[in-house]
Amino acid sequence: MAEFDLIIVGAGPAGTSAALHAHRLGLRCALLEKATFPRAKTCGDGLSGKSVTLLGELGLLEAVLRLPGARIHRVVFTAPDGSSLGIDLREQPPADLAAGSILPAEGAVIERRVLDSFLFDQAAAVTA
Repeated sequence: MAEFDLIIVGAGPAGTSAALHAHRLGLRCALLEKATFPRAKTCGDGLSGKSVTLLGELGLLEAVLRLPGARIHRVVFTAPDGSSLGIDLREQPPADLAAGSILPAEGAVIERRVLDSFLFDQAAAVTA
């Protein structure tokens, strides 16, 4: 019987990221998922600047940004009365003062079935 330091249930972005971080720490990890990949997942498909930063910490950012999708450099906030404010992310300071880290001045939109499959493949390569 195999022994693990950590068992992660759910192989979405959080579970696969946890498995990849555990591997970096030298932990033996089992990653469990009930669905088969690629899988459809209902969501907005957006990766925020913080998500992009975490992918960078995992060494996966460049590969993720080569996946089919779009980079986001501008956000628009719209109020119920129809007024709006657009922000060009490239003109903003790239600092997350709360976390004390540097954030990229961009986000991305990648279909979850594409992103999740990519992350699952990365995690499966280093887990049991």
